[in-house]
Amino acid sequence: NFKSPLVWDVFAVSTYFTVSAVFFYVGLLPDLAIARRRITGIRQWAYRLLSLGQLKLMTMAELTAELSHYVSGTSGKDIVFDFSGIEQIDSSGLTLLTNLNKKLKAQNRTIFVIRPSQYVTELFASSGLDKTLKMLASLAELEQHMSTNLFERYLPYTHEEEDGLRRLSCSCAVCGSKTVVGYLTDPNFFKWTWIGDSPFPSSLVKETGKALDYYSISPIVCLDCFMTSTRITDFNIVNDHGLVFKSRLDDNAKSLLSKTIKKRKKLVETEGEELKGDSFFEHERSREACYILYLLAESCARTTAVLKSNMTPPFFVGNLNYIALKYAESTEQKNEHIDNCRTWFTQAINNADEENASIYESTVSYFALLVADMNLQRTKDAAQTYADFSELVADLPQNISAEGITSPHFWYNQAKLIWQKEIEKASKALNL
Repeated sequence: NFKSPLVWDVFAVSTYFTVSAVFFYVGLLPDLAIARRRITGIRQWAYRLLSLGQLKLMTMAELTAELSHYVSGTSGKDIVFDFSGIEQIDSSGLTLLTNLNKKLKAQNRTIFVIRPSQYVTELFASSGLDKTLKMLASLAELEQHMSTNLFERYLPYTHEEEDGLRRLSCSCAVCGSKTVVGYLTDPNFFKWTWIGDSPFPSSLVKETGKALDYYSISPIVCLDCFMTSTRITDFNIVNDHGLVFKSRLDDNAKSLLSKTIKKRKKLVETEGEELKGDSFFEHERSREACYILYLLAESCARTTAVLKSNMTPPFFVGNLNYIALKYAESTEQKNEHIDNCRTWFTQAINNADEENASIYESTVSYFALLVADMNLQRTKDAAQTYADFSELVADLPQNISAEGITSPHFWYNQAKLIWQKEIEKASKALNL
């Protein structure tokens, strides 16, 4: 009886309940998407179903908030999206990427998309995004592209010197001095090899086949305040008309580095007993000069590592200690850098997800940690490190190249050789 108020009460209550449930559910979608990533098992499957998929309107609130936080916290850096697991993107996802690209382009930053599926590739081609976003097939291709792109970006602000090296025209971001010695390098211009079971790779210039120590020319140093780094972006790039590219160092980092100038000068006075004139740090650098440069670079990196801006990740400090170990001469120096390697690389491995570490960084971290463990004769720790390293490499995509310094297999194959020789050595000792 449609004339009965009871029937219309049922309709009213049902409609009110349905609309209320829809509003309640839509509001929960961002939280469901967050929960989906933080749980495992059958509950994760249920939350994935409830959160309604991948890069769509329903996850835009969560994704937009996270991207805004990430972009603001990584000032000056390019952004990399791994789209290997993305199968669907709706119009809201494309709009988000378009707006983000415009914002980053205004800051002279780039968006890279790696491992896109065929669906994503075709979608970006039809929408024109493939012309504004850098799309690359693998992480190894990305790392090679970034290195080459950085070289080409700074090449106009260099002049040629001995051995074809390009001397940088730059100034110190800490004291403003233009008395800076540094060279523009690209690891992709070198052929990388291992000599026996050495823990340090050797480099040859591809074009000439001439041996040239890449690590010896990597540090850039200010001769006034001894601010030193292996990252070009830590210095200002200048030309005859003034500043071209500003240093990535923020005011807090500059302040800390200014306060530690006396410490660095004392370090040079202590270690560089034969330091004579500005040419001491010019090419061709002696072993002593290289060691002092990496001590200075490590000191600067350790100083800025305390900042919450993630300006100096643990891997960077650990890597400087690893290379300093190559040039260290006394047993005391070597032991100090080995201990530092264990500390910083362990932290880098533990924080790999939080720090958004690349495969290259994780690979070198495991390799250097294995070398440190074996030097300290910590056999059990070395065995665990090698097992974790093997697991990391086994989980890598099949299309990763096995050549070049950025290849995980380049480092793992040498780790395998070093570990096998250690096993053979232990076996012979037991037989005796």
